[in-house]
Amino acid sequence: KRNKAIALIQGDGNVRFSSSMNALQKLINHENNEAFSAYQTIKRFASMIIVVTLIFTVLAIFVAGGMWLTTTRSIVVPIRVIEEIAKKIASGDFKQRVPIMTQDELGSLAGEFNQMAENIEEHNTTLEDNVLNRTAQLKAANLEMEKQKKELENTNVALVHANEMKNQFLANVSHE
Repeated sequence: KRNKAIALIQGDGNVRFSSSMNALQKLINHENNEAFSAYQTIKRFASMIIVVTLIFTVLAIFVAGGMWLTTTRSIVVPIRVIEEIAKKIASGDFKQRVPIMTQDELGSLAGEFNQMAENIEEHNTTLEDNVLNRTAQLKAANLEMEKQKKELENTNVALVHANEMKNQFLANVSHE
């Protein structure tokens, strides 16, 4: 009986053990499936984060490029305008002025540049007026000197003629 009882327990133990192992295997499989499902969800979420990060990075690059372009244009364009006006003034067109497009440092520079151009124009006008006045004075002096030269030439001709007459008179008197 004892052997029968032990065999029964062992058989019953094997069945219970097998049953426990099967239950444990199902639990492990269930846990593996849940872990794999969570892994897949996290993997999709990580992929979405990478895509969104790339999109925002590209967007940030375009925004930064646009800001750079705008800033560059807002600085370079007024400076180029000032440069062109400076070249025109340097070539003698003193009426040129720089349009004041902003109220910042470049606008202040344009204003100061215009003031400088106005001062140059005034000095140039004054200089031209002085040259015209001096030229007129020199012309008048030249005309006066030309007139005096002609008078002196006429006087010289008269003196030469008088000297010739004196010499002729002295020659006539000395013969008589």
